Amino acid sequence: MQNLFKWILRFKAVKSRKTYFSNIRHHEIMLSDQKRCDGYRIAISTGVHNGQHVLDVGTGTGLLARFAAQQGAYVTAIDNSCKILRVAKSHPESIGITFKRMNSRMVKDYFDVIIFELFGSFGLNEGVLDTISDLRYRCLSQNGEFLPDSFELFCEPVHISQFYNILPLESFGFPINMPIQWHKIPPECVTLLRDPVPVWTCKFQDAIEIPLNLFPFETSDVPDAWAIFFRASYRGVTVCESLPFHPYSHWNIPIFKTTLRQVHLKIVDTFLPETWVILSI
Repeated sequence: MQNLFKWILRFKAVKSRKTYFSNIRHHEIMLSDQKRCDGYRIAISTGVHNGQHVLDVGTGTGLLARFAAQQGAYVTAIDNSCKILRVAKSHPESIGITFKRMNSRMVKDYFDVIIFELFGSFGLNEGVLDTISDLRYRCLSQNGEFLPDSFELFCEPVHISQFYNILPLESFGFPINMPIQWHKIPPECVTLLRDPVPVWTCKFQDAIEIPLNLFPFETSDVPDAWAIFFRASYRGVTVCESLPFHPYSHWNIPIFKTTLRQVHLKIVDTFLPETWVILSI
């Protein structure tokens, strides 16, 4: 019964995200994220070379595919949305790129470089680990690369601006270890209390052990909340991140409102943010 309930939640989440990413307005926000776009442009100019075969997974408006095509690569760009693929094809620099409506599990060919940006606000909640694990064994050529090639997940104590100073449930007498809904706030409203240290890292090239229960965390300062951040890199250089460093990226920051100094992050399913819970130690 529990597995059936999780399957239903995943099905609803996939359907919701498909609708979300078919809306051009959301792509306008991503295209306007100069920090994200520059990070990918620089990484692709470093890692993609003339004559290579490149796959862009979840291409959206085709920006990353066009960056790869500009390097002289043969580019296949896939997406689930017919609507957004029509937008991608309409760009004058998309000539020569092969666009296909399909999900990643339908891909059969081998590629020298597989490009993707499948990161939600929680980093892992757009199915990036499942997608990359599948493509690694089926579609990545010998000596091929993922771009980005590594990932870091952070859980950090933060102060938040007065504008978002919502009191946590325990302030109203509720148990401090009960599940609480995450809030999402703009990065400019978040201040880190310390230098961030990743709680989980992975190399996309390697077999990935999906994080479920992570280590306990502690801070000497009283936080307003605990927040989730991520960073994706290529050859040691940041490609995109949600950490609140200027210039800010478009990802809103998931915060868990609690003033606890010692907490434990429990993840039941990386794909479902509602199963990510901060608990008292």
